[in-house]
Amino acid sequence: MNPDALTTLMLLGTNRLKTPPAAPSPVLEGAWAALDWSQPETAALAACALTAAATSAGFTGRCDLALPEPSDPETRPVAPAATGAILRHLLSGEMPECLPEWLECCAAGGWVAAPRDLPALLVKATQERPLRPLIAAVLGERGAWLARQTSQVDLIAPPADPDDSVWETGTLTERLAWFKSTRQTDPARAAAALATAWPQESGETRAGFLTVIGNAPHPAELPLLESAIKDRKREVRLLARTALMALPQSTWSQRAFARALPLLKIEGILLTKHLVLHLPEAFDAQWKEDGLEEKVPAGSKGLGPRAWWAIQLLACVPLSLWADHFQMDFARLLTLNKDAASKDVILTGWLESAVTGPEPASAEALATYLSDFEKWPATSPAAIPGFLKLLHVLPDETAARLVEAAEAGVLSSIAPGQLFAASTFPVPTAAAPRWFAALLPRLQNPVYSLFQTPTVRQLARRLPLAFIPEALAQLARESTLTSTSETFTRALEFRLQLHQSFTTKQTANERE
Repeated sequence: MNPDALTTLMLLGTNRLKTPPAAPSPVLEGAWAALDWSQPETAALAACALTAAATSAGFTGRCDLALPEPSDPETRPVAPAATGAILRHLLSGEMPECLPEWLECCAAGGWVAAPRDLPALLVKATQERPLRPLIAAVLGERGAWLARQTSQVDLIAPPADPDDSVWETGTLTERLAWFKSTRQTDPARAAAALATAWPQESGETRAGFLTVIGNAPHPAELPLLESAIKDRKREVRLLARTALMALPQSTWSQRAFARALPLLKIEGILLTKHLVLHLPEAFDAQWKEDGLEEKVPAGSKGLGPRAWWAIQLLACVPLSLWADHFQMDFARLLTLNKDAASKDVILTGWLESAVTGPEPASAEALATYLSDFEKWPATSPAAIPGFLKLLHVLPDETAARLVEAAEAGVLSSIAPGQLFAASTFPVPTAAAPRWFAALLPRLQNPVYSLFQTPTVRQLARRLPLAFIPEALAQLARESTLTSTSETFTRALEFRLQLHQSFTTKQTANERE
């Protein structure tokens, strides 16, 4: 059926109608002839209704198409029927945060999704790329066959290495894939290709390639990175700095440490030892060549130019180098940062260094120190993003402990509950009782508006399964529940039902 003529009529308007449009299908010719086109508006609407009804009824199948080869026999059992019902709730938009958990449970049990659910799963895979590996694991033979029929074969097999031609003619996504793949097999070739194309690339594209390099650069990329540190786009400069900090042999890294070295000294003896910050007197023109900025960013209240320069100089040096230089553990070095006039500037520079060139040991020491700090450094960026970046490189158990400490310490007055909500790591079982004890008063605060419904469900998703019964028991002991607590409770109950559906024995009829 071809409704193009009718669509054209509706777009142009019936005032331009000279002759009635032909019926879009032979099966509609009789009904079409009965339309009164002397009343074009009424006839056009009726024609639309007929076309929609015919479309819903279906088309006459073609007989000249070769049928595809049938699917191979399924080698794994279909997931229990009760789990399929839950999956359909998830795919319809109910508790979408739990869909990854359903997929993980299904794959872990050696099951595949029921045939009726395969089309919807393939649609979801096209909509949410991060879910593709999880969905591919539960498609089974039928799902793989269906993916091949719908040109979604990349869901069931890893994509082949990109062809070299895409580097010249492909989209940004294809070129990034080629660059990432080629870096793994021939890093020198990838670096040479990027260096050749670099001058013609847009700022957004340059940033994309540097994101692939991240903090794991190859020495062959060093000349490009030392050029990128002078880029006109700030994002590119910061990404180049991240990569260069991981290459201590680079002349940029050596210059950065030589510049920062005179800033910090340890003075005093025994209990009077403390760090002293010597602010730079003037902005050196060479610093701009190395990616530093002379002007203080807009909105940086109370931050003078010399302090801003010092922060940037400190941010360019990996924290482990200071521990080596002063021959002491970095955690011990932090305790020497006592001077009221300069400690915030030093901490801000070190925080920038820790999130730019992550080192787990130094990041843990700095996060531990900051969580007990009496006040978040005034010269630092917002507390929550800064703390989350530190936690990103740490094990879940350590991150959970530091979130608790920060919520009870430095963040208790400026951003209560926000770190709980913003962090994404699963809560370890050992930390769950303490974590939930700190969370419950916030869930029960009737005037606390931070936790929106998706956030509450994500919080419930992070709680370990083994602790859910105890959490539900504690919630049940509350005299009343806020709407936030009710949402949290429903999410926990849904998760519990999800897992129980995979462990409930099937009847013979269900297995069939």
